Amino acid sequence: MSTFCLYEKGFRDVYPGNPVNDTKFTVCLDENGKFLSGGKFCQPNEGGGYVAYSSGINVSPIEVQTEFLKADNAEKWLKGLVIRHVMHTGDIDTNEWIYAEMMD
Repeated sequence: MSTFCLYEKGFRDVYPGNPVNDTKFTVCLDENGKFLSGGKFCQPNEGGGYVAYSSGINVSPIEVQTEFLKADNAEKWLKGLVIRHVMHTGDIDTNEWIYAEMMD
């Protein structure tokens, strides 16, 4: 499993809190990028992924899915989402965060 997050305007390998408790939005995908149900508590299988983010992050589920299919690890997936957010908003606020997890 690989994880990566944006927190306090910096990239980190580990989210400092509990993304399940802090989550405002989640997207869970299987290995083919198909949306899975389960919300905050989804359990993606091998090759799948999970992303959680704060309410200030401006990305759609389709953008999350697109970046997942382009990436081969959580860092690339998350950085793709950050680029999309900045394209929509022009900035990242200190209180905004994203957590991405990809199952190996």
